[in-house]
Amino acid sequence: VLRRTLQSHAITMNRGVAMGFVSLMTARYAEMVSFYRDRIGGRVEREWERPGARGMLLNLGGLRVELIDATRERRQPVLETTKQGIHLVIEVTDLSVRSVALGLPEPAPTSWGARLLTLTDPDGLPVSLLEWTAPPPGAPNQS
Repeated sequence: VLRRTLQSHAITMNRGVAMGFVSLMTARYAEMVSFYRDRIGGRVEREWERPGARGMLLNLGGLRVELIDATRERRQPVLETTKQGIHLVIEVTDLSVRSVALGLPEPAPTSWGARLLTLTDPDGLPVSLLEWTAPPPGAPNQS
């Protein structure tokens, strides 16, 4: 099983490098799981719970987010409260459906060819759902 897992991962590698995941350590684990899995719609790739560790790896349409329960870590980490300039962007194709499901107003179009809905996760990190309404700036022409 491990060999197959490694082989399937190697297929997505580009010159020996692949996007891993964003890891978010939190003292609000249950709230973060509810936000990323239940509200945003992340698919659970794996989860673990053992003495000294609890976490979950979610796939948000290609963006993988790992949630780590800081309260279960043997060495309690000091968690930063500022996210200076960091936010997650998740591209979707059904923003209208998602905004209704989340009980939020229909997002307005931007000047750069997209619609954007920004939420804040339980730890205060901005999470934007983005739907392109035109080719992204700098995208190759699709003639």
